[in-house]
Amino acid sequence: MTRLGDHQGALRSIEGASALEPENALLHRLKGDTLVHLGMKVEALASYREALRLDPGMYPAYVNIGNLLSELGHFDLAVKTLSHLIKLDESNADALISRGAAFMRINLVHEAHRDFARALEIAPRSTLARHNLSVTHSTLGEPRQALELLDQLILTNPESQRDRYTRSLLLLVTGELPAAWE
Repeated sequence: MTRLGDHQGALRSIEGASALEPENALLHRLKGDTLVHLGMKVEALASYREALRLDPGMYPAYVNIGNLLSELGHFDLAVKTLSHLIKLDESNADALISRGAAFMRINLVHEAHRDFARALEIAPRSTLARHNLSVTHSTLGEPRQALELLDQLILTNPESQRDRYTRSLLLLVTGELPAAWE
């Protein structure tokens, strides 16, 4: 039995189960998730790829591959991987958010903005899509739209330090004052 947070123990258990069921795509995906927690990103990529080889419909593995490629600095490959998934499932908000983040890393702000806006249409409660969309508005020189999105986030989650911090920075940089302060 593994303890909560014992990723090495979990990896041993998953590898043992994989030896008994080598064609089980879910086990390969779980192995990838565990390897990510252990900081073994290249090995995790291999596990996610194996999961997709066994089950091409395991869409979360595509998102995980895209995120890992971005973390490893391969933004163009991340965009390509996530674009492939979006062709298969155009309503995958996670893929749109991840591709938007990769677009931001290569300064394709308009493309990122489009992806975050589409993700928010698909998943209106996604705080990550709303936050990232506010960042693109700010980057595109649209501080009022950015502040409006951040205000919505803070209203729905007053404890969000990330959104309060981003909003404060935006106010400082732009000199914009909220309507209530004017």
